[in-house]
Amino acid sequence: MKDKAVAFIRLNGWFESTLVGHGAYNGYVAVPPTNKYHGKSYWVIKDVDVHGGITFSEPVTNGEKSFMTQREYRPECVGKRNILLEDAEFITDNTEIGDDWWIFGFDTFHYGDNEYNWGKQAVIQETMNLMKQLCHTT
Repeated sequence: MKDKAVAFIRLNGWFESTLVGHGAYNGYVAVPPTNKYHGKSYWVIKDVDVHGGITFSEPVTNGEKSFMTQREYRPECVGKRNILLEDAEFITDNTEIGDDWWIFGFDTFHYGDNEYNWGKQAVIQETMNLMKQLCHTT
């Protein structure tokens, strides 16, 4: 496995509504334990600028509770890989994500977001921007 970040997007199909606009996809970056942001809440990351801010920060492998919301997982989910990885559309050559890695993401569910201004290519570009910032080491 390469010790390098992995970027992926997911179709934003979890919320179907004609009343509320949203983008077509959300973007995510998985980082290894050696990354300086690994294990951090998005509330404390102030030096990364991505659309709407980072709105997701969770480990690859589920514990007993969600890292951010502290909601308990169903027992059958504890110790399993994050469900986001099931339908991931990888946008980096490296697709290998270790169980001890951490996932950060942003969503396209903000005022003014829609499938036209936040379509697939726009989300890919912003996800690559997020990965570049998360992997910047200076």
